[in-house]
Amino acid sequence: MKKFRMTIMCRDIEASKKFYQDFVGLKPFREFAVGEKTLGGASLCFMEDESGEIEVELVNASKGDKCTSKGLVACFFTDEEGIVAKHQKALDMGYNATEIRKPDENSTYFYVYDPDMLSIEFRVR
Repeated sequence: MKKFRMTIMCRDIEASKKFYQDFVGLKPFREFAVGEKTLGGASLCFMEDESGEIEVELVNASKGDKCTSKGLVACFFTDEEGIVAKHQKALDMGYNATEIRKPDENSTYFYVYDPDMLSIEFRVR
C-alpha cells in the first residue's frame, strides 16, 4: 500500500479543519461543496501530510451519518522530540490531551480528541 485515507463525517468542518491543519499538521489540498442531491448538500475538505501518503477527508453533510467513534483510534507517528512538542501544542491550543505515557522502553504516546470526539493518538515510532 502506498496511501492511507480516512473519511470523517464531521459535525463542524471548520473546527475539524483547524484541528487537522493547525494541530496535526495536515494541509488542505482540495475543498468544494456539493448540492442537495448529495447527502442534502455537503462541504468537503481533503487534507494530507507532506508526503501525500496520509489523507484525511472531512465531510459535513446536512443529511447522513455523523462521526461516532467509540472504540476507534487514529494514530500519527512522530519521534521523541516531536511527541513532546506536539503534546505541549495540544495543551497550548486548549485540547484535552492525556499525559505522555511511557509504560515501557518501546512505547511513548498520548491521546487527544478531535472536534468529533475521535480519539487521536500520537506515538513515537
